[in-house]
Amino acid sequence: MKLFYFLRHTSTSAFLLLYMFILGACSPFDNSYRNTDDNNGSNTSQPTQTPTPTPTVSSTYTPSPGPTATSSPGAIPPNKFYINGRITYDYVIAQDGVNEPGIKLNYSTKTARPVKRVVIQALEAGTVVEQTTTDDDGKFVLYVQNGKTVRVRVRAWLLSANYLADGIGQNNCNNSAWDVKIVDNTQSKGNYVMDSPNEFGTNYDNFNFHAPLSISGSTYTNRAAAPFAMLDTVVSEFELLCQGQANISFPALLINWSPNNAPVSGNKALGEIGTSHFTFENGAPQLYILGKENVDTDEFDDHVMAHELGHYIENTLYRADTPGGSHSLSQTLDPRLAFSEGFGNALSAMTFNDSFYVDTSGNAQVGGFSINTNNAPTGDGRGLYSEVSVQYFLWSLFKNKLASSNLNPFSRIHNILANFQKNTPAFTTLQSFAAYYNAQYGGAAENLQNLWSNDLDIPYASLCVGGCTGSQDTADPFDLNNDFGLRVCAGCASERSYPQGIGPKFSADFWSLFRTLVSGVNAATAHDQTNFGAYSYTRNKFGGIRWYRFVGTGLSHTLSVSGLGGGISCDNDVLDLYVYNKGNVVTKNDDSSGSQAGCPSVTFGTVANEIYLITINTYNATEVPSWTMTISP
Repeated sequence: MKLFYFLRHTSTSAFLLLYMFILGACSPFDNSYRNTDDNNGSNTSQPTQTPTPTPTVSSTYTPSPGPTATSSPGAIPPNKFYINGRITYDYVIAQDGVNEPGIKLNYSTKTARPVKRVVIQALEAGTVVEQTTTDDDGKFVLYVQNGKTVRVRVRAWLLSANYLADGIGQNNCNNSAWDVKIVDNTQSKGNYVMDSPNEFGTNYDNFNFHAPLSISGSTYTNRAAAPFAMLDTVVSEFELLCQGQANISFPALLINWSPNNAPVSGNKALGEIGTSHFTFENGAPQLYILGKENVDTDEFDDHVMAHELGHYIENTLYRADTPGGSHSLSQTLDPRLAFSEGFGNALSAMTFNDSFYVDTSGNAQVGGFSINTNNAPTGDGRGLYSEVSVQYFLWSLFKNKLASSNLNPFSRIHNILANFQKNTPAFTTLQSFAAYYNAQYGGAAENLQNLWSNDLDIPYASLCVGGCTGSQDTADPFDLNNDFGLRVCAGCASERSYPQGIGPKFSADFWSLFRTLVSGVNAATAHDQTNFGAYSYTRNKFGGIRWYRFVGTGLSHTLSVSGLGGGISCDNDVLDLYVYNKGNVVTKNDDSSGSQAGCPSVTFGTVANEIYLITINTYNATEVPSWTMTISP
């Protein structure tokens, strides 16, 4: 079985960004807290456990810290008393090293922010008897049956079956739904909570709970704010998405975070999560977020959080065809991977309207790197295979739309991702996205034509069937005429190197996204080769995976690979073959031994005029200089 990884690796010197996207099992780690609740004095209590193991975050409880506004109880229902109050948390800025000096978490910027849309519960003897949620100012009112004595629990849990905008904060989401929990993967995925130390049986005003962030030297003394900081990013990103559709139902999500989550791969139940990443577990979407202080923490690196949320959104609401795997900004990637990672960076910039992606790390969280998505790519970094090109292009569309109308700048991007790219017969790449965007809105929209042809130096004609006029064009998500390859090939007007900056030049066929196959023998061209580009991780690089397209006839066809160049035997495990339809695997042959290990063959039924995509993948250290592909009948 072959696994795919997205590895995010920080390099403070080279400012390289790699990500790890693990499709498979996960694990956690250990975490203990001291819960200090202060109510007209101080006392120390042990974390309260709910029936399911729920680690309790340490918290500071202040019944009434001055004139803090709280929700009015309004008309009190018969036979009930009320508890009202406000929940806040400490937020700190991750400095980008450009607009602020030095890359670090700046604890001197600590400010109290409202805890938005989280679940508030009244518990009697450990049983939930009433439940509500905070508004966008962190305020809430609980109505409890007379005669009951309850504690108040604040859960790090966004929950709504039909959210109605409250008119306080961002109000794009309306009639929307979500279920997002922050859990500790080292404590049986228990949900983080804060509990009141005292009980209530009569009306109570100004129950004001604050989740602090405290550090002494380089050691955290209280991190209760962390789960709520992450949820704040979730709210911001959901509100961005709701610019495109107000009533989105977001799939349930678990965000696994622990102070023990370290950049070590192994048992996630021990905190060995490798890196912050998105994954599926038993079909359910999950995030794992780093939390190891003085090593790498991401709970306050809000762009890192937003990036990983972007993978969740792309994989659940939109469509992601990415193969995953380790990568960096300067590499020539499989364009599916380039789009997914560039989208994550651009989405984080859009979420906060801030082009700087910051990832802090090191002692006292001083150090790390930043990326400015506003920087245009240069040289060989211009292309469909470059995540720099992707993030710049997407961010520029958003920025330009915001500048022109200041009204829902994400709406057009959402429309293309949700209604066009999601159903494309091509793969999900910058080519398909830009082709649909141009067809829907025109070349002048958000300066698209200039971004494409000048900043990315890709022919504008590549986006349209029969060439582009700038209005009412027909999208070409494949670049069928290979306009890009004819622009960047060896000896052409804007030749590119593979790999970027150091490699040789190649012919137009090598650079083509797809080669169209026909029934019969398809003799080898420059497209039909694997070239690792001197990369150590080859399976997701531009030359490591070759793409093809075949138009269905309504018949069943056999597709086979033969005639490996360089004297390579078909018994060598050098090539795998996959057939896709709209992003879904139709069939595959990834034999590791036997006569089809290097010369795979598959048979599949087709629907007339339906587009089928084929990839030839390589997984070991042997490059194959050529092969022949035959389709019969």
